[in-house]
Parts: sequence; C-alpha cells; structure tokens
Amino acid sequence: MTPFDIAILGGGPGGYVGALHAGVRGARVALVERDRVGGTCVTVGCIPSKALLDSSHAYWLATHGTEHGIHVDNPRFVLAEAVARKQKVVDTLVSGVEQLLKLRKVELIKGEGTVVSPTQLRVKAADGERTIDAMSVIVATGSKVGMPPINGLAEAKPLDNVGALALTELPKRLIVIGGGVIGMELGTFFAEIGSQVTVLEMLPQALAFAEAELVRILLRALEPKGLKVLTNAKVTEVNRSGTTVTVTAEIEGKVQTFEGDEVLA
Repeated sequence: MTPFDIAILGGGPGGYVGALHAGVRGARVALVERDRVGGTCVTVGCIPSKALLDSSHAYWLATHGTEHGIHVDNPRFVLAEAVARKQKVVDTLVSGVEQLLKLRKVELIKGEGTVVSPTQLRVKAADGERTIDAMSVIVATGSKVGMPPINGLAEAKPLDNVGALALTELPKRLIVIGGGVIGMELGTFFAEIGSQVTVLEMLPQALAFAEAELVRILLRALEPKGLKVLTNAKVTEVNRSGTTVTVTAEIEGKVQTFEGDEVLA
C-alpha cells in the first residue's frame, strides 16, 4: 500500500491549504516544506508588513496627534523592537498553521524536495535523505523574486521585501523602485518612522490597478509623512559607493539622480 494518498511540495497558501482540505476528507497527506509553512504572505509578506505598519501608525499618531488631544513627550521608535514584535506575530501564525496540520494528521516534512516521478518525491533533510511515495503529487512551490534588469542594481545589493522587513537600523533616505503594493506599503512604514522616502514608478500612476482618485487621496496623505512618488520614472542605473546609493532615472525626457542610504527593488 502506498504510504500517502497525496504528497505536496511547498507549504505556502496553495500547499498547506490543500493539505488541510485533503486531511479533512481523510486523505493521508505528506507536506514537504524547506523553510516555514505559510508561504510568503504569512512569513515575509502581507502579515509582517501589516504588523510593522501597525507599529508605525501608532508612532505617527504619538508624534502627530495633538489635534486629537494626544500629547507624548519625547517619543522614540526602536526599530529592532518593532521588528521583534513583528516576528512574534509571524511565529504565532506559523505555529497555528502547524497545529492545524497536526490536527488533520498531515505529516509535515522539513527539507528540500524534488519531484522524481508523478507519484514520488525525494527530500533532503537535516537528518538525511528520504523518498516519499504517494498516489498523487501536488507541486505548490510558488515563485521567487526576480531582479529587475537595471544596470548596476544587482551589484548595489538592493533590499527586497525579506531584507526590508528585517532591518533593525533606520535608513535616513530610502529609494523605492516601483510603486506597487509592496513598494508603497514598505515606503509608508519607513516614512512614518522618520525616513525620507522617494518612490520611482515607471507607469503614469502608482498602484496602477487602483482608481486614480483613490491614489491621489492616498498620495496627498502620504506626502506630509515624508513619502514622495515620482511617476513616469524609468530607472536606468544604480550605483553604490560606500554607504550611499545613487539611482539614475529618466523622467519625462530628463535625467535625474537620487541619493539614498538604501534602495528597495
């Protein structure tokens, strides 16, 4: 008899949710994950970014809340402490997913998995290698961040979402390449805690999927916080010299340069 009905490669929102549904129906399920269950959203995306924004909103209100009758003397934002709180939120959710898998009798296998055949996975784990046989295999490996093809960007060692969410020192000047959801969320967080943030968006509008009027309202609210968005900005080159990053962009036919302590791409 085959040990498992279903073997799933990848413990993100596709993999672990599929495992839970199969487990509820009585299937014997193996879930292979090389890192932590939950995927990008739970571990290095939606959830941790919202946790940090919750902290930055509180700080912003403490420092700009006098019209609400809120007066705080000498408030400080300790980034390392906010990041530690964010990590506790993530750890709690990951633990919750693991408990759900356990309740559904899903076997969680930590390791690097490879599809060998339509009914077999090979897993390299810390304690050795094993083969998993199943009636069916589901591949739910997700995707990974790609580096934009910008001259010098890779050499400048830009932040991505993972690095930005783990910073413990505040960059005084942050340049964000791309005004999508991730760029705007993280840009807002750093602006609210004191960074001067410049977002360079190559399209005519940041958050291009959203209604133009809503975006205008959002940007009007963010600019006083220290976040500036430049649209129709095509980044052509990035250079890092010591602790300074220089970003060159062509904006409406004119070449402009921007200096920062970090660049997020």
